[in-house]
Amino acid sequence: MREFPEWYKPYTFNYDSDGYMLLGFGIMFLFGYSYMNDIKEQKGRTSRKIFESKLPTQYELLSKRRWAVERLAAHDSQFEKFTHKKERAAVHH
Repeated sequence: MREFPEWYKPYTFNYDSDGYMLLGFGIMFLFGYSYMNDIKEQKGRTSRKIFESKLPTQYELLSKRRWAVERLAAHDSQFEKFTHKKERAAVHH
């Protein structure tokens, strides 16, 4: 076992490897769990509330991107005009 001076505690709760830090985390977890359950009981809920949203989901965003890739593969002129590099104006640099 390493010898440290009395004023130096490198692992605070776990100085002697007795697992006090894990015990502290366990107590905090149980307290948080019971606290959240008390709040849910007071609000009359048994599960997490799901909020309605009109924002697109990740699946919808990915399907839009897939559609753009398909349009590029089909050589759609409306999509391909953005793939060509434009000439810079003469007044710039």
